[in-house]
Parts: sequence; structure tokens; C-alpha cells
Amino acid sequence: MRSPASRKKKPALTPLWESEARSSPKMEGRALVLEAAATAFYERGYAGTTLDHVATILGTTKGQIYHYYRSKLDLYFDVAVGAFFMINERIYPLAEAKGVPAAQRLHDVFRAFATELMEHYPFHRVALEATQFKLIGRGSAAQERPLARINALRKQLEILINALIEEAAADGVCQIPSIQLAMRGGLGSLAWLIVWFDPKQSNSAEERDAIAMRIADFVVAGLGCRSSALTNSFAAETAAPPAAHRG
Repeated sequence: MRSPASRKKKPALTPLWESEARSSPKMEGRALVLEAAATAFYERGYAGTTLDHVATILGTTKGQIYHYYRSKLDLYFDVAVGAFFMINERIYPLAEAKGVPAAQRLHDVFRAFATELMEHYPFHRVALEATQFKLIGRGSAAQERPLARINALRKQLEILINALIEEAAADGVCQIPSIQLAMRGGLGSLAWLIVWFDPKQSNSAEERDAIAMRIADFVVAGLGCRSSALTNSFAAETAAPPAAHRG
């Protein structure tokens, strides 16, 4: 089992999203369970993970997990829903920043998006798996409710990115023949990060920020946006990183 010191480490998330979790005022305890579960599901997959595995990573017993979750399925989908919730929570303040040109906000959003994927990589890897319908049969309410939440969060994200791209195009700084295709292409470039990124190889904040900056540069340039439209140019890899996820 993990040492008591590892159990007391404060998690880097606040699980405020709607879920199948049992009602409990102890948010930090639930967050610790989610962190451990994300790691277990990422390392072993859904079928290969048991609540005993999660408990071992957490450094406790299954009873502590049952205090928050009725089943492995509920815990699995709470990890997946949380991944999408954390993305939206992180990028919305940047997308709505007052007095910042649309192209710059678009770059800031993509940079923060990439950073979020890397900082909570196990969550986002599990979310990718959970939305592919490969491990659990369709039809149960236990699956349909969280998938509906995921779809709603994804829709919010698409609407936000779409509006930003439209605004940048209207400003005349981005040459975008198809707003819808540009939105999907940008999100697709970010989703691919979940496939190729190795958290064991790039684990410092500086390395992650450099990757996030280059991805944002690539995506915004691919949208036909002029680098002169950005207050921080595409080459400004020494710029301060975006604000950390609230937690």
C-alpha cells in the first residue's frame, strides 16, 4: 500500500461536477478516490481494474471507496465526466477575458487546453476510452446518464471554440473558409495529444508548457491566423503559463 504521506497529499482538482457519487460533504476525500481511480483505470483499463487496485493506490480499503461510490462503473464514469468538466472550467475564463483580441484568446484557450490534458493525463486517457463504447455494453442508466453529461460538456466546448473562431475570422486576422471544420480540426489536434503524450517522459511544468505552446502555435497558425494578431507571438515560449486549474 502507499504510505500515509502519499494519502495526505492534496489532490489538484475540486470534483464539483454532477455524478453518480454518493452525497458527501468531504470533497477532498472524493477527489483522492478519483485521483487513485484515474491512475488505476489508465494503467489497467476498465476490465483489468478492481476496487482493490484503486484502494491499494489510495492506501486504504475498499470501504473508503464505497463511502463515495456504489460501484466500479460509477467511479469509472465519474473520472470520465470529470475530465471534460476540468477542461471547460479551465478554458472558459480565458475565452471570456475582457479586452483581449479573439485570436489571442483562441491561442490562450488551446494552450490551456493542452496543459490541462497533460496535467490530468490519466483522467483524459480514461475519458477517451469511456466515450468509445468498447468496454461496457450500451443501454444501462448507469452508463447513459454520465454519457449524457459528457455530451453536454463536449457541446459546450464546441460552441465556445466555434464562437471564438467566428470572432477571430470577423476581426479579419484569421482566414477560415469553414468555421465548423476549423473547430473540429483544432479540437482533433488537441485530442491527438492524449494518444502520443507520455507523462513519464515529459513531467516537468516547463516541458509541458513548451509542448502546450507549440500545439497552440500549430493550431492557430493552421487556422490561418496572423502571428502579428497575438500579443504573445508564436515564438514566445518564455511567456507565463496559464492560470492553474482551480482546486
